[in-house]
Amino acid sequence: MRVDKRSDIDALIKKNKGAFARKSQYDVLVSVADLPRGTGSLYLNINPSGSMMFRLLQRYKGKREFTILGQYSPDDLMGLTLASAREKMRELAKVIHSLHGNQSLKNHLNNLQLLKETEHKAGTVEELIDDYTNHMKLEKKRTFKTVRRELLKNMKQFLAVDAVKVTSDDVCEILSCLIQRRAEVQSNRVRSYIMSAFNFGIKFDNDPRYTRRGKKYLIDVNPVTSIPRQSSAENPRDRVLSTQEIAALLYHLDDGNFSNQVAMFIKLLLLTGGQRPYELSVAQWSDIDFENRVWTIQSSVSKNGKIHIVPLVESAITQLKKLSELTDSGELLFPKKYNLHESMPTSTVAQAIRSYCKKRATPPFQPKDIRRTLKTHMGRLGVDKSTRDRLQNHALQDVSSRHYDRYDYQKEKLSALLSWEKWLLKLSKTN
Repeated sequence: MRVDKRSDIDALIKKNKGAFARKSQYDVLVSVADLPRGTGSLYLNINPSGSMMFRLLQRYKGKREFTILGQYSPDDLMGLTLASAREKMRELAKVIHSLHGNQSLKNHLNNLQLLKETEHKAGTVEELIDDYTNHMKLEKKRTFKTVRRELLKNMKQFLAVDAVKVTSDDVCEILSCLIQRRAEVQSNRVRSYIMSAFNFGIKFDNDPRYTRRGKKYLIDVNPVTSIPRQSSAENPRDRVLSTQEIAALLYHLDDGNFSNQVAMFIKLLLLTGGQRPYELSVAQWSDIDFENRVWTIQSSVSKNGKIHIVPLVESAITQLKKLSELTDSGELLFPKKYNLHESMPTSTVAQAIRSYCKKRATPPFQPKDIRRTLKTHMGRLGVDKSTRDRLQNHALQDVSSRHYDRYDYQKEKLSALLSWEKWLLKLSKTN
């Protein structure tokens, strides 16, 4: 049977509803004018349920291959009309003709679909930033919020672009904008963040943890690799406060140069052996054990991801008790002034120190320089380097420390802090 016009299809529908309707599906040839020879035929497949589907039949290397064009509909709202099916058939016939018998239409369309799916799965820069910083969070990298903020801000014009399409020229343009603003140090930071994100993207596609994400970044080469750092912009910090500067700082901590909160923060940095400012800023009262006189820095907070126990000397206990009276029943040792559920940022302390240095004509220093200062002066007091490293929770890389030595060194750390406390008290009295 052959279909030439709409009335032929109506007749088929009526026949299919009759008492002698077929029990299986069958195909009816649809006439299409102006088809090149060997480019296939259009058929209307009729199902016992009454549904009708247009299909293209191609004979390729002795085999019959059907390609579905769409469901029949008397109008264009729910499917293909007879006219639109013929037009689609003519378009696909041109495709078959262009293949020159080297490939069937079905394989050609399948390859196009795979290519389209691959392109759809290619992760964007925004997705890369999100995946990378979430991975940082999973790996307990506490800077993940800072990295996410900086990447989103500096790469905003590329967020919708596939990460694989970002070039070295694109990254150069981002960094150049920072350098033109005389923010060379910041450009190095952003360069490092972008490079780490793209290194993550390279590994993402083959990481078993992410195989079910339904996307790939397809990155082969990191676009940052060939871009140099601005080495002249940064020098390793080596600021160490002298004995006289420590004495002056101790004196001015109590004479109104600092707020009570910041003054206590700096005192506790000094009395606990120069722990990392961030670790103190997010400390909670549940981490302080007054009975056993220790401060526990949780693994979720410490830089190396390991629990760190800091002995508390008497002067530190005294400062903590004074601090507890200021914070009432809050969870944090150092909450924000107007939000007791968020920790005071270390930038608050840094700003107070900058103001102090400017006012007192003292060479500038930062909160983290206190850590270096204590390590240096403790060495002069005779505290061995191994104990100083453990007191400040440095990541020890030797095989013995990493795999075998499970001693907690609490006695040695306490002894070092007692010597340091004695030196500070003597310095305060002399001052």
